[in-house]
Amino acid sequence: MKPKRGQKVCKTCDEINGARAFTCKKCGEPFKMKNGAIKYGKKPIEDWTTLSEGDCFRVLSRSGDYYYSKSGDKVHFTTAGKYRVKEIHQEGIACWGMGGRTSGYYYLYMGEEKQSESDSMCWNSPHKLVRIKDPCR
Repeated sequence: MKPKRGQKVCKTCDEINGARAFTCKKCGEPFKMKNGAIKYGKKPIEDWTTLSEGDCFRVLSRSGDYYYSKSGDKVHFTTAGKYRVKEIHQEGIACWGMGGRTSGYYYLYMGEEKQSESDSMCWNSPHKLVRIKDPCR
């Protein structure tokens, strides 16, 4: 189907989108822009298994593994920041932090929320991720 003026078609799902859209409104696939850059939306990633080695993403604050302090506050272990995928595992993502507060190797749990097996005060909870373009390019 040929799009009308002010429209473009997604190559993966054939959905018609607005000409200025960065991602497809149906499948979320990013469009390649005129200058060759790919821009990603600010919505959290729905299916984290679509990430591949080398993809970059940002972990949103107040997500991931946590525990309850003595005052009853929820305290999260993972630092919000930018990460690069190293490997995708069955229940999580092995990744590298990209400088600043997040430097080093991390394993981000992405399975169902459950109480930790090692400690009754800790909970394993999935992280909220937003895809970003590679800041090194």
